[in-house]
Amino acid sequence: MRNAVTPKALLTLPFILLVCGLVPSPARGDIIFQASGSNADGPTSAQANFVLGNGSITITLTNLVANEHSIGQAISQFTFQVNPPMTLSPTLTNVSGTLIDITSNGTITPPTAPSTTWALTTTLNPTTLTVFNGGKPTELIVGMPTNGAYDPSMGNGGGGLPQHSPVFEGSATFTISDPNLSMNTQISNVVFYFGTGPESHLNGSPVVPEPPSVVLGMIGLAGLGFTGLRRWIRRKAVALA
Repeated sequence: MRNAVTPKALLTLPFILLVCGLVPSPARGDIIFQASGSNADGPTSAQANFVLGNGSITITLTNLVANEHSIGQAISQFTFQVNPPMTLSPTLTNVSGTLIDITSNGTITPPTAPSTTWALTTTLNPTTLTVFNGGKPTELIVGMPTNGAYDPSMGNGGGGLPQHSPVFEGSATFTISDPNLSMNTQISNVVFYFGTGPESHLNGSPVVPEPPSVVLGMIGLAGLGFTGLRRWIRRKAVALA
């Protein structure tokens, strides 16, 4: 007795293959952590986006509090752990972002000192990115302004923002090189620090990305198409029986 292949089976297999092709597999190069809270200076919220590669990791830190009132709400330090651990001598190879000066009335001007003081200070888990180097910290990451300027009523000297200029506007991106890093590196124990103390910290939680809406729409259209094709094959199968 032969094993007959039914029209339904013929349709199910290509549909499964199509869906698997449309839905992207989890990307190891896009790992996101977020945290929200508050301290004595106001609300604090941040995001870290990790992009993994063979021999490197790129981290974009974003301050999610718009038009903040104080330097105590700015990101000044960041720690995380990787598994397997990096070597004893990872290298901070690049720091990039938009540096600005903030005046006492909240307006933005080009930076007078465009270099950055961020450093990789801890070579074992946890890895630490920090602006603290013994002097008055600068290049902290502040939230985006409103209407092209920060709140002019921040208090004495603009909530400390002008005294710590230049600062990164919105986000900053860091690239760390180490031969032990790979696409399979695991990220954990993410912590964001705020202020010049720092005054506070928040533990980051992983964010699971949702499938893009366009992919879901294509899957729906594929399902409708296969439904019509199934009906046509059934009619042909009945006619040939």
